[in-house]
Amino acid sequence: MVFVFFTMFFFTTSHNNIDKKKCIKYFDETLNEEVYTFVDSMPQYPGGHIEFMRFFGNNYQYQEQEIIQLTFVIEFIVDLEGNFINPQIGGKDPENLNSSELEIIRVLNLMPKWSPGYCKGNKVLVKVMIPLLLSPSFR
Repeated sequence: MVFVFFTMFFFTTSHNNIDKKKCIKYFDETLNEEVYTFVDSMPQYPGGHIEFMRFFGNNYQYQEQEIIQLTFVIEFIVDLEGNFINPQIGGKDPENLNSSELEIIRVLNLMPKWSPGYCKGNKVLVKVMIPLLLSPSFR
């Protein structure tokens, strides 16, 4: 079993300097679409972040050669239907991922759909970035 610790920074970060009615977006050239990084209602894993941690911890297979804790930033886009687009590890080239990073991508691809993000009542594409700390469990 793996203990998973993470911070959903978009849930906990104070946005005092951001107009609460303004959604922040950029143009993603790969998707050829606008993608939001901050919206009125951020995408949610079914059951919330505690269930996300449980799912990830139950499905991540810790690599035998890794006996230390590992820290990653996982990134993906949640589409209008709650599907994942372009899961990445810290923006790294997918061809240069190590075995732990490939395992994270595998687990991300197992996850159920999330609830989509909303800006001013409309579903929008949202980029999600999650700092993730993995540590082997104590037996």
